[in-house]
Amino acid sequence: MFIEVSNKLNARVGDYVEISVPGSSLIKMSLIVYLLPVLALLGGSYLGGVWAEHRGMDPSLLSFISGVCATGLVFYLLRLFDRSGKISSKHAIQMTRVLKKACPAS
Repeated sequence: MFIEVSNKLNARVGDYVEISVPGSSLIKMSLIVYLLPVLALLGGSYLGGVWAEHRGMDPSLLSFISGVCATGLVFYLLRLFDRSGKISSKHAIQMTRVLKKACPAS
């Protein structure tokens, strides 16, 4: 796994480093990434079922389609948010210490 962090400790390629994320940020980000899609699935399914009943359509099919579409939309918006770089420095992953220096090349 590769993670980009600022190198304030002057670590070199091959060094083993410890990284950390502030605890409150980890909880907030986890809730956003895991809870929002589930809520979108449930909300989209419910609204699709209600709309289908008013239109005289099959509520099961429209619930499924609208739930999947709402979940896809939330994942798309989360991806845009992630790529926009709007995560502040207080939420960022940080390098805390160098655990093991890389062996010098022979």
